[in-house]
Order: sequence, then structure tokens, then C-alpha cells
Amino acid sequence: SATEAVAIAKRLGFPVVAKGVSAALPHKSDAGAVLVGLSSVKAVRAAYEQIVEAVIRHGGGAPEGVLIAEQVADGIELVLGANLDPEVGPVILFGTGGVELELYRDVALAPPPLDERRALALIEATRAGLLIAGYRGRPALDVKAAVQALIGLSGLMTDAGGRIQSVDINPFLLRRRGGVALGGLVVLADHGA
Repeated sequence: SATEAVAIAKRLGFPVVAKGVSAALPHKSDAGAVLVGLSSVKAVRAAYEQIVEAVIRHGGGAPEGVLIAEQVADGIELVLGANLDPEVGPVILFGTGGVELELYRDVALAPPPLDERRALALIEATRAGLLIAGYRGRPALDVKAAVQALIGLSGLMTDAGGRIQSVDINPFLLRRRGGVALGGLVVLADHGA
């Protein structure tokens, strides 16, 4: 409820992010169901109502809920992904994420399983890898967190044994210490009826 959303926002501390929870809307930001920078009780209440309306308007029916989360912004947005290709099997993806993914197409691909060396090589095959290393005087980011996330994603695809069609973690915010998945989508493989 809007009241619960406000209580959670107060507990987390402002600013917060509000995001509609609906399996019918895989890309919630495109539907207006993600609002950032909410810095007051009034803003959280308004966001709650706006998100519910946006989910309904985009054919998602009433949302399952509205997620309230701490807003974090220090770092760079990356994409981590995996896809079950019909020809070659699982493939892991890494690159520049967020909305910039569609602008730059700075991604690299590798088959699992990934170990530390192979995950680092995947990162270094992108321009995002330069930013992570501390490009032009910027501080270096936690490359070990990105490596561990890629190894974990690789392990998930391997362990799933073909039951997962794709995983899209976008954005994955890599920071000076650690990384945070800010959005994610998992699509199960369709094995027919």
C-alpha cells in the first residue's frame, strides 16, 4: 500500500526508488513504472499512485506490489546477461549497461563456465573495462565484484542445465566497493507442452 511504501522509505532514508512489481511488464522503466530520486513522503505517495496507474495502463493489470529501495548512484552501470543459444548453448554477456546499452553496444560474449581469468578477460574486452580500471584519473572500481558476479551467473546457467532461456541484469551498478543489481529479468526456457 502507499502507507507501507512511505513507512519503508522512512526506514531506508531518502532518496529512494519505487518500482512496480509485475511479471507482465519485463521492462518497467519503459512503462513508467520506475521512479527515482523520491526525497519526501509526498513524493513516495505520488509515485506509488503513478506506478499503479502505469502498470494498469500498459496491460499489466494491478501490480503485485511496489518495491521501495535505497537509491544508489555512485559507480557505473553495467549489463550482465546470459542466453541459451540454440546453436552453441549458453553464452554469457558483459558490457556497458543502463540506457547506454542500446546507444553504445559495448558488449562481449563468452561461453561458460567462467573462472576468474576468463571473467576478467571478458571485462577487459569492453570499453567498460577501461572505466572499471580507473580511466583518466577516475577511481578504479571493484573489478573483483564484477568478476564474482560473472562467475556466479556462469554457474547459474551451467547448473540450470537448459532450464533458463535468458538472464538480463541491467543495470548492475559497479562501485568502488562492491556491486548491486538494480534490475533483473529471468526467462525460463520453453520446453514445449
